[in-house]
Amino acid sequence: MKIIKWNLGIQPLLKAYFDTIMSAGKTFKYTSEGPEGLMKGKKAIHIHGMGGFYSQEIGMEHSDCYVRGALKFVGIEVEPTIFVEGIDYDPTKEEEIVTSTIEKAKTVARTF
Repeated sequence: MKIIKWNLGIQPLLKAYFDTIMSAGKTFKYTSEGPEGLMKGKKAIHIHGMGGFYSQEIGMEHSDCYVRGALKFVGIEVEPTIFVEGIDYDPTKEEEIVTSTIEKAKTVARTF
């Protein structure tokens, strides 16, 4: 399987998806207090992969902020992001990183 990577951004198809669903009157509405999401009562888990270690570096991690912001804008409650980091930095730790991420996802899924 070939993995295509996007650096410092989100996949174009995911961006197009968000652009498509951001529709006034369908997923959000304008009110006198500002926009209000219409997808309340729904939850999401964002599992985000990065080749290096960027989740703790201010200004380096752009896509998690974008995805979480887009989901919150339409009213979806977003669980804390699960980061999958460092596989490109140290490919010898791929199995360890993936196993750890699966365990984190299972923990979050128990209360989802």
